[in-house]
Amino acid sequence: LEGDAPMCCRTSFPLADRVLEVSCTPAPGFYGRSGFWAAWMVFFGGVILTGLLAAHLNFLMERNRVVEALAKERTEALHESRTRLELAFSGAELGYWDWRVQTGQITFGGHWADMLGYAPEDLAPDVRTWRQSIHPEDKEKVLEALSRHLKEHSLRFETEYRLRHRDGHYIWVLNRGRVIERDNAGKALRVCGTHLDITPRKLANQARELLTAAVEQLGETLIISDATGRIQYVNSAFERMSGYTRDEVIGQFHHLMPGGYPHEEMFEEIFKTVDSGKTWQGVIDIQKKDGTRHYENATISPVFDEDGNISHHVDVRHDLTDLKRLEQEKENVEMKYQQAQKLESIGRLAGGVAHDLNNLLGPILGYAEMILEKTDSADGRYDALDEIRKSALRARDVVRQLLAFSRKQSLRIRNVDLSSVVEGFQGLLRRTLLENIRIEYYLHTPLVIEADVGQLEQVMMNLAVNAQDAMPDGGLLVIETAVVELDGDRIRERTGASAVKPGPYAMLQVIDTGHGMKKGVLDYIFEPFFSTKDKSKGTGLGLSTVYGTVKQHGGYIWAGSEPGKGTSFEIYFPLVGAPVQMSPQEQQSPLDTGEETIMVVEDDQSMRDM
Repeated sequence: LEGDAPMCCRTSFPLADRVLEVSCTPAPGFYGRSGFWAAWMVFFGGVILTGLLAAHLNFLMERNRVVEALAKERTEALHESRTRLELAFSGAELGYWDWRVQTGQITFGGHWADMLGYAPEDLAPDVRTWRQSIHPEDKEKVLEALSRHLKEHSLRFETEYRLRHRDGHYIWVLNRGRVIERDNAGKALRVCGTHLDITPRKLANQARELLTAAVEQLGETLIISDATGRIQYVNSAFERMSGYTRDEVIGQFHHLMPGGYPHEEMFEEIFKTVDSGKTWQGVIDIQKKDGTRHYENATISPVFDEDGNISHHVDVRHDLTDLKRLEQEKENVEMKYQQAQKLESIGRLAGGVAHDLNNLLGPILGYAEMILEKTDSADGRYDALDEIRKSALRARDVVRQLLAFSRKQSLRIRNVDLSSVVEGFQGLLRRTLLENIRIEYYLHTPLVIEADVGQLEQVMMNLAVNAQDAMPDGGLLVIETAVVELDGDRIRERTGASAVKPGPYAMLQVIDTGHGMKKGVLDYIFEPFFSTKDKSKGTGLGLSTVYGTVKQHGGYIWAGSEPGKGTSFEIYFPLVGAPVQMSPQEQQSPLDTGEETIMVVEDDQSMRDM
């Protein structure tokens, strides 16, 4: 202290980034009112209190600084996390939505607006924005699934549907979401989820489904195998064609399974061609599961992967069974036509030869009879001359048969009822055939045709005698007449005749239950002098005579036979009168049913399959 000047004390110290200065000056009268020690105690107490207060203030300010720094750090981390989330949504092309159920407010974020062609500010934050964008055909399904999730507390809500784009078309989205907040009563308060644009995948699936459906419904057989020939896929046409199911062939090596490539050489040729990167095409003879075989036109191509290596083989096949059948039928018709042409040629030749023989036989027979009349029966030459006469007579009968085959014998043509001719011939036929032959007649009348009755009877007799020879132990002979409607194709198929007038025909059918004939024999039965019998039992002119007589009457003849199943001859004569329809009682056949009566039908297939 200097004189009476008041004492002054100053001190300074940092506090919260600042410098705090504290000064103390005794108040006037301080010394006069207190003792010396008391004054100093008050002074130092104030200094200590001030220091504690300053320290507390410094602590508070330091904590505030730390809190501010932590808040800044957390804010930056949150911003960075939100940025990463936005980038993740953008990278995954996901749009998210946050729906407040009670208010209907909805927040769209991420890629949600972009996938529909909108800017975020263009979309009203209301759930109706979303509902109005749903395709009308999908809306009921989507809202029902969402409602079920809200009520049933299921784990999540997921569905696929279409949303309308800003330009008017629709895109497919996969919507996934769940309730993240409920009230105490369990009522949904907040629902969040994401939208993913699945339009490319959906279109690809639709294209794949369309392709699969087309392949499955394809009429062609499709087989896909790996590069080693192991089957990976077959379509429905393969199952229909082959009789094998998918489960039976998937994983099998195609050339080793039943019905595969018929020859090892063909298999090697096919895979050598395909493995060289080329396409193989050809006809394959395939065996079905039931053992039958059919033809297929196969096109086998290699399939290359991204590296240019062959990964699979595609085998497309077209069934040629119908085509082969038509070709076979065509060959049969052509063969029958050639046979008919050959018979025509033989007929012309036989006619010329018969006339020449007839001219030669006339003098031989005449001179033989004249000499016999002048020769006594006791003469040793009489028997030789008689044999000459008998041989000449037999030769004359052969000439007549040749003339009949060549259709050059004279006929007495008149209108007759075919059924009446058959009915009148029953007695003679019964007396001619053996007793162990049972004869049944099924006649449709009237069947008016133009014919020589004697020649018709000769036709029936020849056929009946042949049938008897085919049934040495007895059997059934059926003779029936019927009206049959024929067209040109059917006649050409059966007889090879090229010029046929379609229409109704009178059919005479003779059926036996004999041993039948093989196809190779059946092709030659109408040729003159062809016979399967011993030479002592026939000349081979019986059926050729029948053929010639039928042709001379403007008709057609067809023979059908199988070994062990009998033989059927069908003869068609042009009708000259209106045919009468058959009653149901006339249309019942025992050979088809095992009954004791035989059906007479208007179709010519009644007994063909015996």
